[in-house]
Amino acid sequence: YQRRVHGPLKFVFQSDYTVYENLDNHGASFWAEVVHAALGIKLPFESLPELDTGWTWAAKDFLSIKEKEVIRGISQLSDKENFGRDWRQVTQGIPKPEIKGRSCTLRFSAKCYSFTNLLEKIRTQHLDTDEKYVVRRYLKRFTDYFDRNFILQRCLLHFLHDPLNRGLMNKLRIVGQIPDSIRLVDVDLEGNMSYNIELLEETFRKAGLEMGKCTMHW
Repeated sequence: YQRRVHGPLKFVFQSDYTVYENLDNHGASFWAEVVHAALGIKLPFESLPELDTGWTWAAKDFLSIKEKEVIRGISQLSDKENFGRDWRQVTQGIPKPEIKGRSCTLRFSAKCYSFTNLLEKIRTQHLDTDEKYVVRRYLKRFTDYFDRNFILQRCLLHFLHDPLNRGLMNKLRIVGQIPDSIRLVDVDLEGNMSYNIELLEETFRKAGLEMGKCTMHW
């Protein structure tokens, strides 16, 4: 959520104080509930859809904005190489967009839906064709990060950069598998690093840790 929606919303609406200041609470509430209703995936936010009367503050169609600085900023924020970096750092040097929230409200938020009613329509896919297209477009921003290689690479990087200095080997020792660490990471003569994701996945599989498959039926 932080990388795929929250960061882009903060970047796009940093000039619209009213929208910007409501994104930390209503943004998390709205998008977490949409993802849960559509995909059954629970994000780590409290679920209070019946109490969130300000959900429309975050229901913004930022992917449809055509201003070049917005397109550039969202493109950089969407780059998987920037995963984990703060949106301010990623978009440094890009002119601040002058976008008002009322100019790009999601199509269904302009209708007389209550939040709980909208979530039920998403859950059952009883949406208009245009509405379903919009939901699918934003869900893809989440499911793109469910790529097996990306998840395994991030897992390996987390092991290698453990701040508690327990390291990759100690973690894999816990599950009873100790691969050849030299084969997991390779550095060429120019200092470029590559990772043996297949070996890491094989190591997890031997330990009984199987990665499931995620299919988006939208």
